[in-house]
Amino acid sequence: TLLRSTWLLYKLTKGSVYATDYSNASATGIFDPYQMCWSSFIGSVLSIPMSILPPVKDTSYNFGSVDESIFGVPIPIMALVADQQSAMFGECCFHVGDVKLTMGTGTFMDINTGNTPHTSIAGLYPIIGWKIGPELVFLAEGNSSDTGTAITWAQKLGLFTDVDETAKMAKELPDSDGVYFVPSFSGLQAPLNDPHACSSFMGLKSSTTKLHIVRA
Repeated sequence: TLLRSTWLLYKLTKGSVYATDYSNASATGIFDPYQMCWSSFIGSVLSIPMSILPPVKDTSYNFGSVDESIFGVPIPIMALVADQQSAMFGECCFHVGDVKLTMGTGTFMDINTGNTPHTSIAGLYPIIGWKIGPELVFLAEGNSSDTGTAITWAQKLGLFTDVDETAKMAKELPDSDGVYFVPSFSGLQAPLNDPHACSSFMGLKSSTTKLHIVRA
């Protein structure tokens, strides 16, 4: 995210602006949300010189203008924001405890933790939602890598033809009859963080049908 936004900003301004914002910086894992600066410790572990990292600005900031040669007019660039944080802001999750789920190939869960970074031993990690002037909002984030991929896999397996069928199939049963599906084609993320975990079905019985599996 940092590389994309910084690269786009650099290209749109014809190389005149090299910068990022706090939301993008915090999503790299190299930025320390407690000290609010690039982590020299992580940089040294990864052999990344601090000098190559861009200056970090507020999310709402005048980053300059798009070079006039690109669109014919100099369009002001007044904000940079990372993907999950922008979704959080767009859904108006402005209050502590507000939760946003974004589902695509995987699923991202973000919780507004206010002006304090969330310290967790359960796998959630603190990121900066946005910084607008004196307002600084932190989020706790966790993700699952297999959402859309699990649906695509089940479709290829022949459990259904069209994704739209799954809701009707699931509603034909009151429950999954004890069948559980662990969608971990890419390992398990928070709170277990086990990259070697495999997907599995549990609770299968001789009475289990396609409907139960889809419901699970």
